[in-house]
Amino acid sequence: MKKLGFGLLALVFVIALARGHGNNSSDSSTAAAADTGSAKITMLHGRTSDNACTEEDGEARIYVIFTLKNTGDADGTVNPWATFNYSDGGHSSETYFSNHGDYLTVPAHSEIDATFYHTFNPQQHAMIRCAGYADLGGSEAAGFYLPIS
Repeated sequence: MKKLGFGLLALVFVIALARGHGNNSSDSSTAAAADTGSAKITMLHGRTSDNACTEEDGEARIYVIFTLKNTGDADGTVNPWATFNYSDGGHSSETYFSNHGDYLTVPAHSEIDATFYHTFNPQQHAMIRCAGYADLGGSEAAGFYLPIS
């Protein structure tokens, strides 16, 4: 009988230990599953932005600059792009990636300017319209006409 009492006591101890360990691992897995947030990047327009398209005939380039804002809780990457309409009816586009060889990182809760250029032939045509977009991957999202300077 004494032997059975010790075995029962040992079994109760093992069950109590397992329950205590189970609660600790449950707490740590809950903490590990916490959401790290996501990026929410948009292109600003109007007075709150630095948006512009500048045609530099001497360099045969159109410089593009526009402001992106990340209101999300995590850094995000985008590939900003612009389209150009010309006086002869032609059009073209350029991406940030093609100028820099990498995507633009926009830190969480910040604003940043995307700057890049497009090479064109000024003897062939002049730019009449320029529009900017926050991300080539999200090209279905609306772009904004950029002031030409």
